[in-house]
Amino acid sequence: MKKILLPITCLLSMFNFAFACSCAINTNIQLSEYLNSEVIYTGKAIKVFENEKIRIIEFEIDKVYKGVLKGTTKIVLKTNAGGASGNCGLDVNKDERWMIWGYYHDDELYSDFCTRSAKLEKAESQLRFIESLKNTSENKWLVNNVPLGQGKIINGKPEGNWEFYNQGRLNKTGKYLNGKEVGEWQFFLSNRGASTTFYDNGEPLWVKNYYLNGKLSNFYRSHDLIDGKVEDKEVSYYQNGKMKFRKTSLDGRWNTEEAWYANGQKVYENQNEMSDKKAFYHIFDKNGKLLTGSFDIKYNQQLMDYEITLLDK
Repeated sequence: MKKILLPITCLLSMFNFAFACSCAINTNIQLSEYLNSEVIYTGKAIKVFENEKIRIIEFEIDKVYKGVLKGTTKIVLKTNAGGASGNCGLDVNKDERWMIWGYYHDDELYSDFCTRSAKLEKAESQLRFIESLKNTSENKWLVNNVPLGQGKIINGKPEGNWEFYNQGRLNKTGKYLNGKEVGEWQFFLSNRGASTTFYDNGEPLWVKNYYLNGKLSNFYRSHDLIDGKVEDKEVSYYQNGKMKFRKTSLDGRWNTEEAWYANGQKVYENQNEMSDKKAFYHIFDKNGKLLTGSFDIKYNQQLMDYEITLLDK
């Protein structure tokens, strides 16, 4: 399963690449988070097994809020090993009590750091949200009489066209099919331009973000190739429409990568496949001069331009 996290940020070290968990989680719980969680419950971890890839937890259920069959007293959950500092896994230990917001993948129940799962003592806002959530006869969803969305639930799953609101404002619209997002979803962001995401059975295939002036800010696409590999492409632009960053990969290994200063000169280029630990680039200054040495490359949001810092003086 693939998670797309945008907007794109570029922070490249020429010798050490560390990929940590990163999630854009809204401060306020969103109705879509509740709808997309197929299972919600509280319980105690009675067994925990972990290897280098996966952590498997058996929970003794205290209370079911969504998606667990009546009479079920125990349930098995999987999450990535390494916890939130590594692969977005949950740091669940034996005898701890948790509130789990889970989803099914290949008929097995999973959860991760990017959901609303949390230790029970830190899940007060999640509990308040669920206990306050109401669904009216007009298919409107409210929390404390504040509208969060409107759409139908069929067989326990969202279906058809839906609208979602944030503080009374429309912030996204789209369609569900059998509980999964499908087709184009429109996002309306108050502090920056609009965004469009295309889903296939709940999986985002491409994302387009726009500046307030309507010009394309960045684009992400992921699709399966005939030989079973996955090709990803990222492109971003400056507000004047000039290219800022471009990267393609095959099965998670970057094979082409380029960036440009605001003046149009190239910052760096990499046409070689990146190894697990190191990558070597051609790096240029703002006048187009090829540089030698090792550098940190950062995009400065305030200056709206790239900066490079020499590492080995």
